[in-house]
Amino acid sequence: MSKVVINKVLLEDNDCFGCGHANPHGYQIEVYERDGIVDELFGHFDPPDHAIGFPGVTHGGAIYTVFDCIAAWVPTYFRKDVKAVWMLKGAEMLYFRPSFQGDRINLHARITTEGDKWEPKTVTVDALNVGGDLLSQGKFTFVPLSAERFKFVSGIGDLPANWEKFLKGDRTINTSDD
Repeated sequence: MSKVVINKVLLEDNDCFGCGHANPHGYQIEVYERDGIVDELFGHFDPPDHAIGFPGVTHGGAIYTVFDCIAAWVPTYFRKDVKAVWMLKGAEMLYFRPSFQGDRINLHARITTEGDKWEPKTVTVDALNVGGDLLSQGKFTFVPLSAERFKFVSGIGDLPANWEKFLKGDRTINTSDD
């Protein structure tokens, strides 16, 4: 199977700063699955030069942003029967070593705790450099909200059309054309 970029294929016109490919100023991470691996997604992040903190080092907030995005995609993708917006409830981050400007960051995200279908899910995300060294790790807890509940909690009157379509649609990826 070829590598299908889930966040590019499933949510058209996604303009999220972290995972949206329709946002020319965003990080445009790529999220994909690997054959036979359930409840885990993989990806990569090529930090742009403007995402530095200390000179030559990728900003920790940029890494947090891409962690938040890939972590949200895990229950979104693997819990297809829950037609939900997965809202971030809380997160913990640990940073072990710096990621240097211009270096690709490989991402690995997996569900590590969950209850029943409509209960929160915790996703653990690792960032590794191309040599396989652990750079940082985060734990992100998401609560599933129906579209109506999300609109109420967020104060948004209507969901954008691409999100309405996404939440109601089939989230199966056809890989036969690749």
